Amino acid sequence: MSREGTSLFAVVTIAAVLAGAPQCVPAQEPTATEPTAVESTATTLKATSAEPTATGPAPAEQLYDVLALDALSSALWPDWDISATLSDSLSPMPEGSLPFAFQTAFSAYQSGQCPEMSEWLDFGAGFPSIPRNLVLVDIECELLATALAAPPESLEAIARDFVSVRGFRRAGITRRFVDYERHREHIIGTATYIGITCEDAAPRYLEDGALPPPEALLGTSECTADLFNAARDINWYKGKRFRCTGAAICLLLDRIEPGWKTTVSERCLDPYAILWNHFSGGSPNVTRLLERHGFAGREEAAAAFIDETKSGPERLFDEITLRGDSLFIVNTEQLVSTTVSYDRENIAEVDTHRAVHKRILKIEYSGGSHVYIAGRPTAVVLGQDEFDFRQLIFEAPDEYTITVGGEPFTPVYGINHLNGTLSVVAQGVDIEVQDAVVVVAKGRISFLLHR
Repeated sequence: MSREGTSLFAVVTIAAVLAGAPQCVPAQEPTATEPTAVESTATTLKATSAEPTATGPAPAEQLYDVLALDALSSALWPDWDISATLSDSLSPMPEGSLPFAFQTAFSAYQSGQCPEMSEWLDFGAGFPSIPRNLVLVDIECELLATALAAPPESLEAIARDFVSVRGFRRAGITRRFVDYERHREHIIGTATYIGITCEDAAPRYLEDGALPPPEALLGTSECTADLFNAARDINWYKGKRFRCTGAAICLLLDRIEPGWKTTVSERCLDPYAILWNHFSGGSPNVTRLLERHGFAGREEAAAAFIDETKSGPERLFDEITLRGDSLFIVNTEQLVSTTVSYDRENIAEVDTHRAVHKRILKIEYSGGSHVYIAGRPTAVVLGQDEFDFRQLIFEAPDEYTITVGGEPFTPVYGINHLNGTLSVVAQGVDIEVQDAVVVVAKGRISFLLHR
């Protein structure tokens, strides 16, 4: 839609939820020729409010100039015209909330601009609920909330501490969960930030065409309280928190790296990556920083909290995977199974991505590769469905034989690249694959099976 050279009148009718939000154009009654439902053309976009109900009249309406809304959306995010997606955002919109419309429309815009970061990774069910992870998340959120309200002279020091703690925590979880967090903050957090800034900026911008300074937006949303809130359940740690952590990071970047939005759009990055690069990964004195926040003393309380939330199958899963020694870990995510056999009566399901096979598990792949496990409780990590096995974890046998190309093989500490067919045989274990890498670490041997 062109902002110049048009004399046609373009308005959007939205049920206002912003108290005292200014009218940018005079309110007009619909004529007989005007549409009564959502209708979009090259020059006109109109959304009607809800119909009156038996319990009362429809919500009050507010008229906005579409060009003014496009100007506001472009001010909140470079090169974004909300009119291109606004009509789609109206159908689920409760009472026509303008911030909600901006937030929902931006999610659609963002998915088109960066589809690879907008992919909805579903790893939350298996997110590591261990005391270390939860306590560090709490400290991250405390630092974020403190940074939001920090004066200019202390802002960078507190933001650096946040980056340091998050970097330390993420070093202790697998890459798939780091990607899960990145995607969640990119999808949910950035859109929440748009909703927050729209709510605070719309009255001023639609009146005089100016955005308030970044400092005026700090601490104004419920996200500040959420970051400090101690009443959290396990689902908050696994998924709900990313809405506010992602939005808070965006608000910090407005003050620390004003050009961050262009970088995110051009390079398809999550906003935290900009903050990480700004501080070059944070401070090396993480241990002292954690001591100041009472990290060691808080782990015991976190362990009790986690224990209260665990189901029987999850306890069994953790007994297998969190033991400190003697583990076999078989990574199968690069293979596509052709046949899977197991005993349904002896499976303990933790959630959609985790289970424990207690009795027998047989997986066959093309070319004769296979994994057979019998009589050994095996924790499995699943992908898209119950047959998409990504990882198998079980107690290492007391005695086992490893051969490569038919010859005995003793893997050394570290990464072992193989030349030949890998075979692992023990009581209740039979693994054979054409190509693999064996990684030996303290208390565990990992077999990365390849095609």
